[in-house]
Amino acid sequence: MNVFKYFANLYGSKDALFNHITLFSLVGLMMISISCYLSSVFGNIYGSFFDFVSMKPLELYLLFILAVMLFIFFVGYHYSTMNRMHHCEGSLPELSLVSYYVFIKMLPVLLVWKVYEFAFFGAGFVIFAIDSPVFYIYYSVLVCLLPFLSLIYAIYVKDFKFRAEIINPVTVFRVLNRSLGAVISLCLQILILLVIPCVLGYLLLKDSTNIANPVLQSGVKLGGACLITYLFIVIKLAYN
Repeated sequence: MNVFKYFANLYGSKDALFNHITLFSLVGLMMISISCYLSSVFGNIYGSFFDFVSMKPLELYLLFILAVMLFIFFVGYHYSTMNRMHHCEGSLPELSLVSYYVFIKMLPVLLVWKVYEFAFFGAGFVIFAIDSPVFYIYYSVLVCLLPFLSLIYAIYVKDFKFRAEIINPVTVFRVLNRSLGAVISLCLQILILLVIPCVLGYLLLKDSTNIANPVLQSGVKLGGACLITYLFIVIKLAYN
């Protein structure tokens, strides 16, 4: 599969090991923050999975801020990687605060297209009856269009220059017309690779229930969640 070439680039640079260790560590911080926050806020609903955590309001607030900041970092990091690929630099970029700057530059375009998504997905419930075949056809078409949004973001992230075509809904059909076969092929390869983290997640979560020590059991669950999230991020980078 051609997608393996992209993984070779992500792991092939001289600083790849350090960057991936740093990336995994940041993923761990984000997952621990999210887990503790959700366990404390939602109690037994979420706590039955990662154990209940009781925290003070200030601690919860700080955890939430940390989780959000790390999530924003990863979003910016994705598009920073995409920008490097436009300039024939396929290796994993250094993890730095530049990712926040990239996120800010991407935010207007992301918001516009999220509004479009919300409007078009919401319109289906208004226009078509839920039990109508047209309803399912309409949403199937919308879901199939979603992968092509990445290419619109790629157009913008090349030079971060705002142009009318970037926010024109018709652009997605122009992109589709020029890249249909390539995107379908890439998506199929990515879906095959997603089997790996899904199977790992299933095995870790299934086997963790057999661990008698509750602390060790929670550690295995959380470690598995960190590993799976890291793999999803790397696969998403290859997809970009």
